[in-house]
Amino acid sequence: ALRVIVLSLILVTLGAMLAAGDFLNTDSNAAGLNIDQIDGATVKLAVTFTIVFSTWAGVGMVLAFILPLAVADTIPLDEQTGTRDLLDTTPLPLWVYLLGKTLGVWAAVGSGMLLVFGITTMAWGMRVGFDAFDYGPYLTLWGVGVVALIVLNGGFGVLVTATQPNRRRAVMVMLAVFLPLIFLTMPASRGEWLAYASPLRMPMLMYFFSGPTTLYEAPTQYIFSDVALTIAVGVAQLLLLGGGMWAWLRLRQKS
Repeated sequence: ALRVIVLSLILVTLGAMLAAGDFLNTDSNAAGLNIDQIDGATVKLAVTFTIVFSTWAGVGMVLAFILPLAVADTIPLDEQTGTRDLLDTTPLPLWVYLLGKTLGVWAAVGSGMLLVFGITTMAWGMRVGFDAFDYGPYLTLWGVGVVALIVLNGGFGVLVTATQPNRRRAVMVMLAVFLPLIFLTMPASRGEWLAYASPLRMPMLMYFFSGPTTLYEAPTQYIFSDVALTIAVGVAQLLLLGGGMWAWLRLRQKS
């Protein structure tokens, strides 16, 4: 599943470069205006916006929507193959097992994203020039947005299905939990607590679609403090979810 995600992200990003088309040409922008008629800062801002938007459209959406489903079978596979029964005969604490599984997903997905980051950064640099865009918003996208989604949605995908006996049940439970939460929280707007509690991390998604490269802040536009609050709420959700799954599995072991 990780190989499919990494390959699809690379292809999506390369496709976004082609879709950007004339906007990233050195001689003209999307409106057909001569770049010489526009000041350099505006051109750089426009190119940066295009790169951030195009990259986040692939990476952000896949990590938000697909990652939880892709890792949902992490623990149920141990149940299905009998590995969990063997582990139960060892002195390994249950909390260490859950933490190890979660850390393993974070490490695996993170290493894949490093590869995607390297390839897409080189590709964008070769496409527009390495000095043609602002690295601040671009690196913030990867260092904050991508890392946060790996931690929050990767952990969510592992822990929600921790009590399921097989892969099929795990995917069904994830869909049964994830989709209703999406429909429940998607209409929420900035300032409403449901927006920050959404498993889609909507404030983060919307911020990186426009926030890092806009010249002004509209009252309804998400800002970086909204991203920070979303991360804080997501970490709290993971701690509560992890504690709940640990308690449930512990109770089941004793029964």
